[in-house]
Amino acid sequence: MNKKICFWILNILTPIICGVAIYLLLGKETYVSRIIFRFLNLRVYSSESILSNNMMLLIRNYACDFLWAYALMFATICVYGKKNSELRKAFVIVVVFEIFIELMQKISLIKGTFDIWDIVIEIFASIIATIIIHDYLRRGIKL
Repeated sequence: MNKKICFWILNILTPIICGVAIYLLLGKETYVSRIIFRFLNLRVYSSESILSNNMMLLIRNYACDFLWAYALMFATICVYGKKNSELRKAFVIVVVFEIFIELMQKISLIKGTFDIWDIVIEIFASIIATIIIHDYLRRGIKL
């Protein structure tokens, strides 16, 4: 398989799949898990004993947001442009979108729970993705 395709799969699809897996394994009450369980006609189980562990609770509450924000940054730069000048614009677009989605949850226009830490985690993930992309571009590796 082409190295570029592997790069994009690794940095876009893998975080999305991992985020969905975390939702399925650690939360029956999430919007994503309800859709998937209903679609696959599976019985919903209790995750309460798993979530009594603080680390698992942190993973369930913030890892998915981190993974999806990371993937969003890579997907945005993949579509928007693969140059450092586009990287800055893409970063701003992604951060504004992340904040917008959280604010939509706050005013109940979309389902979800507003959490300021979600915004912090999502921006942190976008920064990490931006640093990785910038490093590749700085080294002259074509994406």
